[in-house]
Parts: sequence; C-alpha cells; structure tokens
Amino acid sequence: MDLELSGKKAIVTGGGRGIGKWITELLAEEGASVAICGRNPDTLEGTLEGSSAAGLNVLGRPVDVGDPLAYRDWMDWAVGELRGLDIFVHNVTSGVESGTLEDWEHAHRVDMMGAVIACEHLQPELEKSNAASIIFISSISALLTRTGKRTEHAYGAMKAALLNYATQLSKLLGPKGVRVNVVSPGAIDFPDGVWDLVRRSDPDYYNEVSRAAAIGRMGRPEEIAYAVAMLASPRASLITGSNLIVDGGFRTHVDF
Repeated sequence: MDLELSGKKAIVTGGGRGIGKWITELLAEEGASVAICGRNPDTLEGTLEGSSAAGLNVLGRPVDVGDPLAYRDWMDWAVGELRGLDIFVHNVTSGVESGTLEDWEHAHRVDMMGAVIACEHLQPELEKSNAASIIFISSISALLTRTGKRTEHAYGAMKAALLNYATQLSKLLGPKGVRVNVVSPGAIDFPDGVWDLVRRSDPDYYNEVSRAAAIGRMGRPEEIAYAVAMLASPRASLITGSNLIVDGGFRTHVDF
C-alpha cells in the first residue's frame, strides 16, 4: 500500500538513535524529507551520514529540547530547510525513571513542555498542510504504576500527561485540519538501548519482562516505526485523538 508520504515534510525529535532513528529512516524511505535533532552531535552525525549513504533525504542539527529558546530556533531552521511541514513526531524523551526533584523537573521540561512548545510553535506551519499530523511517542509506562520490580516515577507520569494533552490538542486542532495521535510502545530492545543494557546487567529481569508479553518477546524499533508511519499517513485521515498501544500484548488491563 502506498502510504502517500512521498513529498511530505517531517520533523522527528530525538531522531539520531533508537526508535527515533527507525522512524526517521522509514519516513524517508517512504519519500518524506525529514529533519531530526539529538543531544549527542556524534550520534546525530552518524545517523545523518548513514541516511545520506542510503540516498535518504534527512537533515539535522543537535539541540537541547529542554532549552526553549534554542529549541524554537532549531524548529525555525528545520522548517526553513524543509520549506514547510506536514508531520511532527515528538519522540525525544528525558528517559529518567527515578524520583528526585531534579529528574521530575528535567522530565517535565523535555517530555511535556518539549511537546507543548513545539506544537504551539509549529501550529501555523502545520495548518498550511493538507495532511498535517502530530504524533507523540508515549509509553505503556503511562498506563502502569509498576513495571515488574522497577517502580516508574517521573517518566511514566510525564508520558501519561502526553496522553491527556494529545486528546485536548486533537479537539482543538481537528477543525484546522491537523490530526493528533499517540503511539505508546512497550519494552523495545535495540543496541545500547535501555533494555539492551538490562539484558546484559540483569538477564533474569530481562527474560521476565519478555515473557510477560503475549508474543513472548520484546519489540523492535522498526515495529514502532511502522505504527508511526501508518498514523502519519494521509491514509489514516479518520484517526485522531487515539493512543495506539504497541506492546506485543504486555498490558493486562482491558482496552475495549
């Protein structure tokens, strides 16, 4: 199926590694031009070089999403380079899971306010598109108070806040032609990611979480990218205000 993404212009935050990298590459493979950012210049440069070698139209510059002024400047640069915007994917995350006050503040700046600042700043450009789509990457941690033996604090709470914000935003922007959805991954394993580190440091816990999924394994980043590409596609024109859970059947609560 043609997802009708050819010629579309997309921003993917945190697009230099992990899930964000896979989202970036899949959108670009489908014919979109993609601008990405990341905190690590070396990681970002490696992704850009790989995309260029593969003939993909991906550009990027490092930025700290937690710095509002720098982030707005980066978004202006990205929209200028892309010459417009159709798709915004808020993928970047603080990743913090402890409960210190500093971690709560950092998670709020990046996960929550990063989304708010971007959506307000990019709204005028998105309204010009005939197929505008905003996608937040949340997590099933937003729906859980405890994952195995490890308690979630700031991370899960901020990801839950994104669900509420996305629903509000979908009502506000729907009449303006902008769809807003959320993708909530479960445990996703990729090289040097959180679960890869857990696998090496605590294989028993890694196996416990893997077995808890209905499919008996953790997810792969490309599986999240497929979900994002589908929701970003004009083919999904009737889908807005939704939270697509992509966790291999890990959760136990009823969703119907």
